Amino acid sequence: MALYRVAKIAKDFYVLRLDDTETKYFEGIWEIPEGITYNSYLLTLPDKTVLFDGWKKDYSEEFIEAVKSIVDINDIDVVVLHHMEPDHTGSIPVLLSKMNRQPTIYAHPMARPMLISFYGLKIQRIIAVKDKDTLDLGDEKITFIHTPWLHWPETIVSYLERHNALITCDVFGSYSVPKGIFDDELNEESISEYLRYARKYMVTVIGYYRNHVIPALNKIAALGIQPSLIAPGHGLIWRKSPGKIIEAYRAFAESRYDDNKITMIYTSMYGFVEKTMEKIKDYLENNGYKIAEHKFTDKDEPLVSEILLDADTSKALVVGISNYEASLHPHMDNILNILAKKIKASKPVLLVTVYGWGDAAKTLAKKKLENTPLNPVEYISLRAGAIPDTEMIKNFLEKIKE
Repeated sequence: MALYRVAKIAKDFYVLRLDDTETKYFEGIWEIPEGITYNSYLLTLPDKTVLFDGWKKDYSEEFIEAVKSIVDINDIDVVVLHHMEPDHTGSIPVLLSKMNRQPTIYAHPMARPMLISFYGLKIQRIIAVKDKDTLDLGDEKITFIHTPWLHWPETIVSYLERHNALITCDVFGSYSVPKGIFDDELNEESISEYLRYARKYMVTVIGYYRNHVIPALNKIAALGIQPSLIAPGHGLIWRKSPGKIIEAYRAFAESRYDDNKITMIYTSMYGFVEKTMEKIKDYLENNGYKIAEHKFTDKDEPLVSEILLDADTSKALVVGISNYEASLHPHMDNILNILAKKIKASKPVLLVTVYGWGDAAKTLAKKKLENTPLNPVEYISLRAGAIPDTEMIKNFLEKIKE
């Protein structure tokens, strides 16, 4: 049975957190050896009990246990669904099936057909909330704010006026299973590590939609909302320094990077590309750059999620490609496709290709990178066994300093 935790945020406000260390590939794509949490929230007012989101279906039994540790499930009057992705809604149909009455569901107008399609639910009591609609429960007033494409079109967040709390589902979320539930339970070193996982989560899950982040932040601020507590659907609850996660999202949206960092990504079947890249790496390190290295070899297969994180936070990229059957090596073909989709800021690239009987990879890689943020500014094309030209590496450094 998976570990879950229930904690009191305020006298009538609770978090229900499931620590998922079993999922290895988030969304079936992104490697997360660090794990992830699913956070649901309960508001227990004198006249109403409100449940915000659920957990992944795999953990429905634990979810119902966690709810029952606070209230009778039949006392739940309102369910707010911020986002229809099944890691937040999968346990909800199971919960509803155990109740002897149906609560009123509040969600985006797009949610109803998705609930029916995903789960075959027969729903009579669902309220489609418009942007900035409010739900006055007497002891608490909830404002629903549409935040489309963070990261699905039907995503909303909820603002609890009396608690000055923002419940945000995927927005402000992160990978990892922090030791603490709240940010003030972690030291600065742990917070720094956590924010790295948050950036990894952002670039993998929200990367394609990053242009929607700042408009959403500005929209919330324009409503006069300055939350003292941010409660996301994954990761830490921010009650000491909510501004830290807001600033982390702003830095991500603006594609801020480490000016002293270069990411190297390459495929090497028999060591020829690796030998070339090692020489380039030595040269770059001797010129003061920090190198994040990811290589596909007969002994190594890096995590794509980590490649994306390093690429997103780097000033420039060095991409080394083996020629494979008169084409790009399949791993690098895939990596370039993902980078072009998720990285939005222009990144200068040193493109390195190594060949035996023909260099098709150079032409194909150049074509693939056309009209993408990955911008080859220098090329090194070598027959296997040749030594890279130091002058070309020097030229690359000069160009990324411009």
